[in-house]
Amino acid sequence: MANDVMKNRPIKFRILELLYNGDQLWNYEIAKIITEEDNQTSKFQFNDINFDCIEVTASGFVESVEDAIDEDGSKLGAGRLRTKYKITDLGKTEYDWLASSIMHYGEKKEA
Repeated sequence: MANDVMKNRPIKFRILELLYNGDQLWNYEIAKIITEEDNQTSKFQFNDINFDCIEVTASGFVESVEDAIDEDGSKLGAGRLRTKYKITDLGKTEYDWLASSIMHYGEKKEA
C-alpha cells in the first residue's frame, strides 16, 4: 500500500491506494480490506465496493487483468464475475495528485 493516506476517505481513492504499489487484487479482496477497515459487515457495503471498482475502471484509473466466474459462490456469490485489477499510469498520477492535495490541505489546516 502507498501510505494509507486514503483510509476513511472516499472508497474510490482507497482503491487506487491499495493498487498503487503494483499489487494486483481481486474485487472481493479489495472489498474485504475496505469493509474490515470500516468495520462494515453488510453484504450491501461489500457489493457497493465492487461497483466502485467498476467505476474506477471506467475512468481509466485501473484496469482488469483477469476475470473468472465465482463458480462455488465462495467469493462474491455463485455465478458472479470476479475481476482482478491493477492500477494504470493515469491512476498513479491521479493518486499522487489526490495524496498531495490531502497532505497540502492538512499542512494548511495546521497553520
